[in-house]
Amino acid sequence: MATAIAASDACEEVAGFRPLLKWPNDIVVEDRKLGGLLAEADLKGDAVDAVVVGVGLNVNWDKPPPGLEDIAIAASEVAGHPVDGEALLDHFLDRLEEHYGALVEPGGWRGTLLNYRRLSSTLGKDVRVELPDEAFTGRAVEVTGEGHLLVKTTGGEVRRVPAGDVVHLRPA
Repeated sequence: MATAIAASDACEEVAGFRPLLKWPNDIVVEDRKLGGLLAEADLKGDAVDAVVVGVGLNVNWDKPPPGLEDIAIAASEVAGHPVDGEALLDHFLDRLEEHYGALVEPGGWRGTLLNYRRLSSTLGKDVRVELPDEAFTGRAVEVTGEGHLLVKTTGGEVRRVPAGDVVHLRPA
């Protein structure tokens, strides 16, 4: 969460726009993917020993690659001008240091969670959750402190989704 927030912060500071965060790992502008994150944790027993996070952002292009026009976007396209990739990286690393520093303080994770919720493009949306063995629809109602998505199904049940693919549904 802290890494995604830092990427959004950097885009606002350097390119002048604020991307949102699509659960679980996309950075988006109007439902078009600006970038994504992948994280892997190293566990020692039940405790997290380390987390490695990879981030990719579409920074500059003249036009989206063929076939991606409706689903992907670059920072330069949103900003209306080329974006300084080095400045974007510098700001991202500065914001990541700030957000990580807050995380290690007692109770600091609460601020990160509140920022993530504020920047979420998923909360409040009707979604289809695709899991390896099933799919279901409902409304995304919350992101928990563990990063799980809570989805209230059309039947009224609240389902906890620790991982999976989520598709934002458009009104009919």
